[in-house]
Amino acid sequence: MQSRLTQYMSRPITPQRPKTPDEQLEKMVVWDLQPFSFVEDRGFMAFTKALNLFYILPEVTTLTHEEWEAIEEACEEVTVEISGEG
Repeated sequence: MQSRLTQYMSRPITPQRPKTPDEQLEKMVVWDLQPFSFVEDRGFMAFTKALNLFYILPEVTTLTHEEWEAIEEACEEVTVEISGEG
């Protein structure tokens, strides 16, 4: 009988969900103290298209309640990283 990998594990593995581009963008805005409007700058838009032609940048004027909550969460994460608690 073949052993299962789970027999050798002391705790279950819960994979972390990779950050989406929008989540990383929110964190970058907070980390780099950028105005939200910089996503509409021509140079940034060209850079983003060079990385991924299919990525659609969020518009500043259409940020939803959930996106603002995510930005607040990114602020908290950055604060923890800066303070060395994370």
